[in-house]
This record gives sequence, structure tokens and C-alpha cells, in this order.
Amino acid sequence: MATNANTHSSLLPEIGPDGLMREAPVIAYTEKIIEAEQLQLKKYV
Repeated sequence: MATNANTHSSLLPEIGPDGLMREAPVIAYTEKIIEAEQLQLKKYV
């Protein structure tokens, strides 16, 4: 049986900007929110 090529990215470990694996989904979500807010701030500065 063929493997499913459409694996959910949420099931794969996510690598943070520091090169370490993000273990907690809440931390990964929070970091994404912070990064998005930093991009918004750069637009106004």
C-alpha cells in the first residue's frame, strides 16, 4: 500500500528559528503570533 504524501505538517516536529525543535504546540503558536506582530511593527517603524 502506498504511503500518503499529504502528511499533516502539524504532526511533524517544527524547527524554531534557533534551530531547536519546538516541543509544545502552544509555544510554537505563540512564537508565530509574536513573529507576525513584529512584522507589523516593522511596517510602522
